[in-house]
This record gives sequence, structure tokens and C-alpha cells, in this order.
Amino acid sequence: MRGDRGFLLIVEDHSPVHDPHRLMIGRGWETCLTTGPSQASALIDGGVTPDCIILLMRRPDEGGSAVLRKVRTAG
Repeated sequence: MRGDRGFLLIVEDHSPVHDPHRLMIGRGWETCLTTGPSQASALIDGGVTPDCIILLMRRPDEGGSAVLRKVRTAG
């Protein structure tokens, strides 16, 4: 079941210093916290359809852009 506001995919590339997952649950979102772009991509390939994505990525690599392209392609 989706939260009041929808399903939020959070993509982190480092150990979380803060807890966006808990914060967003308290605001009515169902969330999924991934440990990087490859895990997020695998979830999307498996049929996960987020309503919103938060990219918390410190490394300027292609991973975050690839996740966004995949979501756009999946519709």
C-alpha cells in the first residue's frame, strides 16, 4: 500500500548522516532507501515505480543520471 503522498525512492551513495527515510515516512510517504544507483536501477528493473526520487549522492558519477533516465524511460 502506498503512503498518503505516494512512493518515494531515496538513493544514497554513502552512509546516511541524517535519516530522510524516517523523516519522509512521518510526512505520509512510503519510502525505499537504496545504497546506490545500481540498487535503485535493479528495483526499477524489477517493477518498482516511484512517484518521486531523492538523489543524495556525493560522488559526481553517472549513476544518478542513469537512474533518472531509467525512470523516465519506464514512464
